[in-house]
Amino acid sequence: MTTLDTTETAWTDDRKAISISFILITALLALALASLCFGLTTMPPADIWATLMGDPPDVNSERILPLRWHRLIVGVGVGICLALSGAILQAILRNPLVEPGVIGLNSGAALAAAVVLVLTTGAVSNASLATAAILGATLAVALVTARAWSPGSLQPMRLILAGIAVASLAGALLTAAMLAGSPQRLPRLLVWLSGDLNGVAAKDAHLVWGALAGALPLVAFVARRLDIAMLDPVSGAGLGHRQRVVTYALLGLAAALAGIATAVCGIVVFVGLVAPHLARRLTGPMNRRVLPAAALIGALIVASADLFGRTVAPPTQLPAGLICGLIGAPFFFLLMRRHHGSPAHQRPPHRPRHPPRGPTV
Repeated sequence: MTTLDTTETAWTDDRKAISISFILITALLALALASLCFGLTTMPPADIWATLMGDPPDVNSERILPLRWHRLIVGVGVGICLALSGAILQAILRNPLVEPGVIGLNSGAALAAAVVLVLTTGAVSNASLATAAILGATLAVALVTARAWSPGSLQPMRLILAGIAVASLAGALLTAAMLAGSPQRLPRLLVWLSGDLNGVAAKDAHLVWGALAGALPLVAFVARRLDIAMLDPVSGAGLGHRQRVVTYALLGLAAALAGIATAVCGIVVFVGLVAPHLARRLTGPMNRRVLPAAALIGALIVASADLFGRTVAPPTQLPAGLICGLIGAPFFFLLMRRHHGSPAHQRPPHRPRHPPRGPTV
């Protein structure tokens, strides 16, 4: 293939990725309108527009619209955080079955935030909760990486096994914190751990989007580094890739994104698995195309789960984390089946050790 052919193929792939992003943005805007319209009380688009213009038709519209708006933008921000965290982890570990929960990021963030929420006296600020969640996720990824790093490279299988161990330990400590904490705060903690967006406010939106304002430029900057990280260590070193430094930096970024999402709405699983995988199927393997698509898909998943959870069985509101888990678990099993059945994981045909002898004369 000539250089001209390669350039033309790259332009074609870029145009395809832009078209897919435009479709995803359109779907997200339609979902945003549906999220503002539907709930326990239906609001026509005309009432939403009148309320935005400062002329609400009734008191309920003036009170309900801000609540739904905060749920929408927080859900979109959480979906973006989890999708980008999952895409970064899958690129580093070269494994499409990895997501923040698999290597203990969500569990570490939840444990630290729960300790602050349950064991402290007085009101807990969102900044304190977010700081604790980020520190918990960072500590979890540090423990996992310390056990998984062998001389010269990070061993993906060892990292996943260490992540499972850290997640189990964090779960046990979380149960102990719940038993030792104040009974008055236990209901709030249980709702928070389920990944519920009910009750989020403007301060939660400021927290998640303030964090994204700092993280998104970093994600755009490391997109090429992620493509190099997907190569084998020898090829990466030949391209100037300092594997240990870059790996630690990218793991820290993934931990921060997962920690922010967990601090805002609790544990939401499988978004970091599903969104990057779908993005790769739509746009190809290059991370500069995968990351924007994964972010939009993650936003669609969480916002859709929240809308479905509050409209499927009114007046009961199901947490978005529960809906994502119900969707993500079958998808994970399907991925495992395809991953196991791929040519790279099939056994080669049996060949005899010695070639057959020719006829004797």
